[in-house]
Amino acid sequence: MKYSHIKLLSPGSLDEALAFLHDHGAEARIISGGTDLSVYLKDDLVKESVIVDISKVKELRYIQEADGMVKLGARTTFSDCLGSHAVWRKATFLNEAAREVGSTQIRNLATVAGNVCNASPAADSLPPLYALEASVTLRSSLGEREVRLDEFILGPRKTRRSADELVTEVKFPAVDGHGNRFRKLGLRASQAISVVSVAALSAVDGWRIAMGAVGPTVVRAADAEEYLDRNGLTQASLKAASELVARAAKPITDVRGTAEYRKRAIEALAYQCLYDILYGQEGT
Repeated sequence: MKYSHIKLLSPGSLDEALAFLHDHGAEARIISGGTDLSVYLKDDLVKESVIVDISKVKELRYIQEADGMVKLGARTTFSDCLGSHAVWRKATFLNEAAREVGSTQIRNLATVAGNVCNASPAADSLPPLYALEASVTLRSSLGEREVRLDEFILGPRKTRRSADELVTEVKFPAVDGHGNRFRKLGLRASQAISVVSVAALSAVDGWRIAMGAVGPTVVRAADAEEYLDRNGLTQASLKAASELVARAAKPITDVRGTAEYRKRAIEALAYQCLYDILYGQEGT
């Protein structure tokens, strides 16, 4: 068999998982739902000789709200997010993004932490998490550290995770669920990778707007955020703010769309997000 050389390890606890990573380091690939693994195997992208499957590590599957933070364990699936009252109330647009992830079967397996570690600029969960200024907790057998998400992701499939580390948690500040929106454009109505996506958040300390699939990593629309902080969101400021969001995008042309098409789409999606926030439209 083509991949008969790959050894599968299935730890039953976090300590055991960390011990496996300590022993195998760069030779190991971590999976939980494993929804990306079949694609990587098909495309001959799996170079590691060991797969560490953490799907039996029960202590890593949780959603907690405490001390003004929402915490998602590394094994928290997108279906878990959809069923969480805390996520719906405190980060509605993350719930909206979760609904855009693949099929029901994929959402039942795919994890938020896996989406983060895959580090695709088109990942559905990343724009809301960037707007939330989320962070990840990494653990190894030697200790623990916390890294802001925008510093953790370096580029497509590139992160600051060391070979012996495991992302154990993704966390973010709880926000008002009615002041944030996520919109995505795909090539078909469902189960499609993003052509572009936008997440907008009106937080107590100011606006945050993040875009997916317009650069090697998620891009924040700093000029648009500053404009809205100064002028507020009104019917009169909607168009100007949306144009500023599009100006911050630096997309490329590929099989899913041209750079010019993506810029126009970003402006339209930004307008939809801001319009819904302005007029208090519920997520759909």
